[in-house]
Amino acid sequence: MIKWAYVFVVILLFSACIRQKVDEATTTQVSSQMTTTTKATTTSTTAQSTTTTRPLVQNPEINISLSTDKDVYHSNELMSINVVVDSSHDLDVLLRIYGISAGYYRIDKTESMALLRGLNQKSFSYQTPRCYGCAGIQPGSYNVNVDVIYNSEVIASSTTEIEMQQ
Repeated sequence: MIKWAYVFVVILLFSACIRQKVDEATTTQVSSQMTTTTKATTTSTTAQSTTTTRPLVQNPEINISLSTDKDVYHSNELMSINVVVDSSHDLDVLLRIYGISAGYYRIDKTESMALLRGLNQKSFSYQTPRCYGCAGIQPGSYNVNVDVIYNSEVIASSTTEIEMQQ
């Protein structure tokens, strides 16, 4: 477990360094474009820079990993869920986190994410349900899943198993 924590920290640091370099390069590129354009073209450039629609990518390569901060959880405990996505392209996607199924998914959350080429990371927090009781679940093993949805299709998925105890 500790080895995986070190690997995850290295991935996060690497991802942050890449994201910072991309941000610096983008800022430099935008600044140089604005200083070399005339006033009339600046209006056009400004209008273009507010557009966030990206061209549709056919068959993007996506690798995804899902992890939780622990393997065993107890009633009403805070769970940290970490998702790392390695993308071959810049893409606007949806991430759906769902799991702990007991008649319905106790976790079911969908969020948009702007993927950059390379490693991307997103974290979620979730309060685990009670074991037993009228709103609780049975102790046991449960799956937590993540889907990457692009152009209304699931293009990558990952699952991890957790143990719920009273």
